[in-house]
Amino acid sequence: MKFSDLGLKPELMSAITTAGYVECTPIQQQIIPEALKGRDITGMAQTGTGKTAAFLVPILQMIEPIGQVQALIITPTRELAIQVCGEAEKLSRNLGARAAAIYGGTSIGHQRKEIFGGVDIVVGTPGRLTDFVKSAILRMRFLKWLVLDEADRMLDMGFIEDIDFLCRKAPLSRQTMLFSATLPEPVLKIALSYMMHPHEVRVSPSTMVAEGVRQSLYQVSEHRKMTLLLELLKSESPERCLIFTARRESTGEISRKLREKGFEAARLSSLQEQRHREGIMEMFRTGEVHILVATDVAGRGLDVLGITHVINYDIPMEADDYVHRVGRTARAGKKGHAITFVTPKDLKRLNQIRALTGMKLPTENFGDPEEADERPAARHSRQGSGGGSGGRGGEGKGRRRRGGRGRKRPAGAAGSSRKS
Repeated sequence: MKFSDLGLKPELMSAITTAGYVECTPIQQQIIPEALKGRDITGMAQTGTGKTAAFLVPILQMIEPIGQVQALIITPTRELAIQVCGEAEKLSRNLGARAAAIYGGTSIGHQRKEIFGGVDIVVGTPGRLTDFVKSAILRMRFLKWLVLDEADRMLDMGFIEDIDFLCRKAPLSRQTMLFSATLPEPVLKIALSYMMHPHEVRVSPSTMVAEGVRQSLYQVSEHRKMTLLLELLKSESPERCLIFTARRESTGEISRKLREKGFEAARLSSLQEQRHREGIMEMFRTGEVHILVATDVAGRGLDVLGITHVINYDIPMEADDYVHRVGRTARAGKKGHAITFVTPKDLKRLNQIRALTGMKLPTENFGDPEEADERPAARHSRQGSGGGSGGRGGEGKGRRRRGGRGRKRPAGAAGSSRKS
């Protein structure tokens, strides 16, 4: 299905065309027609599937700009709020509808001025939105659409009371759309409590990771991770790489060591001020920095085109975080390579990831940690046309300020399997 088949008003269709959107993604094809009917929606979809446009297009098709908040989109992180607001501004450029991003960690005065200046769409994080509603800065009298984006993450982050409050304060006549990478019991409870016979769109576990992602596992002892990382960066030469670590303090340590070896690297964590984080993200988007070391603060809502590699330096604590991390690559039909470092103590978490995603990668032969130091064994998985095992995981060359381009790969046996 093409967007031109949806019968959208010319002003919106012009913005969609300018944005370069032609064919609907599967999630858009299933959701947009139902949402245009006014139905409540629950959608289970990983990042990079086009779910943002899936809820923005119906809203913008039906909205009549009046300078009052008619659509409230709730996101778990500041980064995602900024991203969604930017997409709303891009698609509403010909409609006269105004959007604002509301989130903590920055001036309340500026955001309050935006609301009072007249906006039709507000995108924000639960805590700041709750404060604005309680203080009557944000009024819901004219609200017609309520969107909960990445609901599972909001619950994980402890926003359940804020979500409950905002849902209760919104008019009963609103249309509600809920999106989540997974649909655990607490998320389903929200759907049952605040939605009317929602239209459900689900993806099976076997397709939770995008088709274009080639996955690899490397067994390695904790103290040899940096050596392996350096070898992979030399051999893979990623054009743009996102490295995930478990601890905020580790982002600085890893990025510093990479810079010492000549790689253009920066870090992103909640230890930084919001203004600093936004500056780092802009450098990553423009290519001034090619490697970003981050905690899971960047795992959600980071929408940067051209990320060729995601490296899980530390395996994620929760299985669904794996889906969100690797969803940073292979976006919009592109290919990407997701690499995960696994120590012997990580086997339980790896099994949980396998159960959630349907990953077919073997877990045997982890062997002695010291043996793994010398011969890190790689196991590759292809999904769709994600590439063959042993091949390079992304297009383009890696970029370093100095030093030669190594082509030596970490040794190890490789196998592949195609997911159903």
